[in-house]
Amino acid sequence: MTARLQSIHALLLDETGQPGALATIDAALAQHATDPRAVACLRRERGWIRYSYGNIEGALTDNIAAYTLLTRDGPRSEAMVTAGRLAAIYGAAGEYESAAALLTETIDYFGRTSAGVRLATAHSRLGDLEMLQKRYVAALAQFAIVRGIGVESGDPWSVAFADMRGCQVHIEQGALEVATHLCDKADSAFTAAQLWDGPTRHHMTALRGRLALGRHDHAGAIALFTAALNGGEDMLPSDTRARIYKLRGSAYAALGQYATAYADQQQYDKRLLAWTDAQTANRIAAMRIRFGMDREQRKNQLLQRERADLLASAARDRVRRNAIGFGAALLIASVLLIAFAFQRRRTAEAARLEAERRTEELGRLTSGIAHDFNNLMTVVLQAVGMLAKQPAVRSDVATLELVEAAHRAAEAGGDITQQLLAFGRQQQLRPEDIALQSFFERYNLLLQRAAGSKASVLIETISQDVRVRVDPRQLLRALLNLLSNARDSIDSSGVIRVHFQQASDSGPNVGLAPLSVSDTGRGMNAAVLARATEPFFTTKDAVAGSGLGLSAVDGFTRQSGGKLEITSEPGRGTAITMWLPSSAHSTSPLVVAAAPPAPS
Repeated sequence: MTARLQSIHALLLDETGQPGALATIDAALAQHATDPRAVACLRRERGWIRYSYGNIEGALTDNIAAYTLLTRDGPRSEAMVTAGRLAAIYGAAGEYESAAALLTETIDYFGRTSAGVRLATAHSRLGDLEMLQKRYVAALAQFAIVRGIGVESGDPWSVAFADMRGCQVHIEQGALEVATHLCDKADSAFTAAQLWDGPTRHHMTALRGRLALGRHDHAGAIALFTAALNGGEDMLPSDTRARIYKLRGSAYAALGQYATAYADQQQYDKRLLAWTDAQTANRIAAMRIRFGMDREQRKNQLLQRERADLLASAARDRVRRNAIGFGAALLIASVLLIAFAFQRRRTAEAARLEAERRTEELGRLTSGIAHDFNNLMTVVLQAVGMLAKQPAVRSDVATLELVEAAHRAAEAGGDITQQLLAFGRQQQLRPEDIALQSFFERYNLLLQRAAGSKASVLIETISQDVRVRVDPRQLLRALLNLLSNARDSIDSSGVIRVHFQQASDSGPNVGLAPLSVSDTGRGMNAAVLARATEPFFTTKDAVAGSGLGLSAVDGFTRQSGGKLEITSEPGRGTAITMWLPSSAHSTSPLVVAAAPPAPS
């Protein structure tokens, strides 16, 4: 109880602008350091005060710690209150997904416990989050829920607030008549119930100014914007203040008062820059905290792994002492075999072109790194999987989310190693006899989706029973790479054809069945075509392509015993053919699937 009174006193100091709010909380934390629940509540309030001062990093640190403690030690209601505040801070930091997840959790809890005011607050925060992402329909739905809760519980403030927020959303959408009606309703409700406070009144004044500007009442808009700034500039959010200056400047310009309009535009530019810098700092702070949490998680995993390695090492040492002679002989034989194989490879590579030699060397280096990285990812996945099964982890929502995030990241790292191994032709292939017709029928929907909404995919063959012997997983990965490249080469709309037929009985490709992916996209000139399979070469933006797609397909095809051919001309599309080892023959015309582009 003492801790609660101390936190309330600190909040009152913060609201009245008096110094000492944080000092009061810090003193209370020192006094109640042995009481986990008191520490959690005090850190939550300290985080909220830091948030009001713009210290996002400190606010996140305190509220994450409070949420973790209350989730573990309870009570659940306090944990959910903390989750709502943490969501508001995440939203300010641009971490929209984390904020939405926490708000969904609080809405579910308060909906089951019939906590009307807190449920309305959670829906209101979710509506504000949707507005930040310009999802106005979803925002209106949330504010409608807030209004319904207010009507049901007899809370006039929730009803008026929901109408005011709805007015703002409709202004953003340009529906000025509906917006005016909602603002009038909210204004009347706030006035009738004497619910006005400083920030709400000035926010309403700014909305009235936007409505006047939308009706081309420039003089009225200027008066309202000036009233909002003069009376409550410090009570309005930074981005709202900056936007008011811009809107007032446009009104001055419409009246021909260009000097005043220019001054307002300068204020807008200065404040927008400051707000943008603050948002960037907030995002960096959130990323720094997440990195620190991930680093601690990895550190704990490494400590557990080291302990397990020590136990395993002791067992291995006992076996190693009994087999040292055999191991030495095997090592010498392995070294001789490796040296002999390396010498033969050097002799064979000496006859190749210099460019291919460099590619092979880079492939070996990449594969070695990929093997080591893949081993690390395997250890991480196993450790994370074991950790996720622990009862203490499964009962801790925050920890479980971190474990699941680590698992997803490790899986993504595994995917990267597969591309690197494919490029280096060092992946572990498990070839099977595959009937291509059945293969494409099975994965048709996945391939259609990989082509995106701009292209339709036509899968066709002139031979019904075409069979090849390759690894089906790697074949699917290669096809997805080719479809992705074909999709990106099409500017607006086009067709991607996947064509396969029986193996050739003569010529240089005897025993190999062609599987082609062709598109009607931009095509490639001779210079780009010459480097198409070169590793890390890409014509896409740095964030859109790694340059490993075609080199991985080439590596997979060659390692499977086939080869890759590419033909392309600017403006006439590209055709890429994988010649794969054949295992069956038959003929019969058939079209497996043809679908129009999905609606965008």
